Amino acid sequence: MAKFSEQQTAIESVFASSEWLASVVGSIKVLPGNFQGSVAETEFLRLEILPARIRADYRNLGTAGQVVVQIYTQGNTGISRSMQIADALDESLQTKLFTTTNGSIQTGVSALAVLGTDEANEGLYRVDYILTYNYFAN
Repeated sequence: MAKFSEQQTAIESVFASSEWLASVVGSIKVLPGNFQGSVAETEFLRLEILPARIRADYRNLGTAGQVVVQIYTQGNTGISRSMQIADALDESLQTKLFTTTNGSIQTGVSALAVLGTDEANEGLYRVDYILTYNYFAN
């Protein structure tokens, strides 16, 4: 059973879907959370999928975790664009059911953490989009 890679594949597939690509934010580059190179864009996302704990009760075997999308937008332009991107993330990810080969993923309700000016690049503004999920094995 490939439960961890299934979770990653199912969630990452959202960003390649026709719905996402056709949205107002579909052209934004999505990078893995551990990306270390430089980014020339003034808007981009960093995606992290974090399985956090094992679920093991008499009905369900699986994991619970979080999806964290770091939203970077141009600094000194306000928070409106970050909120627009967060709304698009909600439309694609919040309270959804994704079916995988060996189970299913149920996402929860999102939250935002407004971090402000990025420490590594003062020309960028950062907001973290955080979404909980549960993975249930078949």
